[in-house]
Amino acid sequence: MKSSKNILMILPLALICCLTISGCKKFLDEKPDIKLAVPETLRDLQALLDNSGKMNTSGSNGRSTDLPEASSDNYQIDDESYESLEQGTRNVYIWGPEVMGIYDSEIEGCWGGHYSVITPCNTVLKSIEDIKRTPANAAAYDNVRGSALFFRSNAFLWLVTGWSKTFNESTADQDPGIPLRKDDTYNEKVSRGTLRQTYDQIINDLNEALPLLPEKPVHSYRPSKAAVHALLARTYLAMRKYELAATEAKACIQVFGSSKLLNYNSLDVTSDEPIARFNPEVIFSMESFTTTYTDETATVKAELYTSYADNDLRKTVFYYENEDFGGYSFKGHYAGYRLFTGLALDEVYLIAAESMVRTNKVGEGMDLLNELLAKRWVTGSFTPLQSSDPAAALLLVLKERRKELVMRNLRWMDLKRLNMEPEHQVQISRTIKGKIEKLEPGDPRYSFPIPLRSIQMSGLTQNPR
Repeated sequence: MKSSKNILMILPLALICCLTISGCKKFLDEKPDIKLAVPETLRDLQALLDNSGKMNTSGSNGRSTDLPEASSDNYQIDDESYESLEQGTRNVYIWGPEVMGIYDSEIEGCWGGHYSVITPCNTVLKSIEDIKRTPANAAAYDNVRGSALFFRSNAFLWLVTGWSKTFNESTADQDPGIPLRKDDTYNEKVSRGTLRQTYDQIINDLNEALPLLPEKPVHSYRPSKAAVHALLARTYLAMRKYELAATEAKACIQVFGSSKLLNYNSLDVTSDEPIARFNPEVIFSMESFTTTYTDETATVKAELYTSYADNDLRKTVFYYENEDFGGYSFKGHYAGYRLFTGLALDEVYLIAAESMVRTNKVGEGMDLLNELLAKRWVTGSFTPLQSSDPAAALLLVLKERRKELVMRNLRWMDLKRLNMEPEHQVQISRTIKGKIEKLEPGDPRYSFPIPLRSIQMSGLTQNPR
């Protein structure tokens, strides 16, 4: 596979300078050294948020992809590849119960990566209080504050969907959430709080950010109104609040524009990277590292690959035949050679379609689904999907969501929420040297363990394994 071109040249010089000092610090054990450049102006604060190497990188420890994708059922590796892995990486692959040693470093990379985004957000939100908002600086002031709120809520959402249970209205006031760090001094005592408190914080941050942000940012690394609507739609979907998810998804489509859906007929399906980075569908750019779990040693599950019809262009845009490892591997990233973990218009269409079907607006939901799929099939070959039965329509939407959002770090969240519904539960498994490792619906291992160092230093309650 070809390497991605360096796109940093298109970003402001301040952003590039910021990238040179970026790094991932462990949450609750090391304080990032921000004393070297105390932010005092709006330009300083914007530069902190423009550090895409940190702010737009999901769970970055430089050696593994995010745990949600690594733990999902999108891919498989053969016995030889498994044996070549470090023990901690093997544990991630088989959902091992251990939380010691190397496995803990894998967890810390993802957990700490998200909290390393939250720290500068809190710095910005604290520092901007000392800057007077005036008619002359209002747009820049609002963008900085709104962006910090957006980035923080996005990190909180990744954390809660990985480290907590699926939101359940009847137990949300008792189920543990995540530590909601909102202070930049490191003197704040944190606890996990409840799941409801966590989601309330995410939603409140986003609602506060919405009126502050522009409809169209200067670059998709920056948040926008469309990105807020998209993230709210994803949040409500994770909570299984489908009416609210539909409202936000439709608002996003209206603001961002339905015309930006990619027509896959215009792509070079033979290319190693057929989908351009920062393509028109991208609402908000975010990436995750591509390594052992998702590189050329990994192949997609056979049942996933064979689910695409021959005239479905995703079959050739997303996959290439991997002769070395006997199957098909993924190449359809929206982020060059890395995993795309941001927000894109196709995901929003699917949230809207599913949510409308679930709220008995089947016709509207199917129309949106067909509008998306018409851009994915060979021109003239697509026959619109039809169903007036909500249950049957929902199965169609979920099947297309599974096929469209491969390697987006979303499958883990989907498995967790769908496992709350008996008719949609999925048992996933790995086969290693003839031995089958299973993850049953509702298994406590669907909530990742908190890094031991954070447990030891803060007294947080550990997730059961």
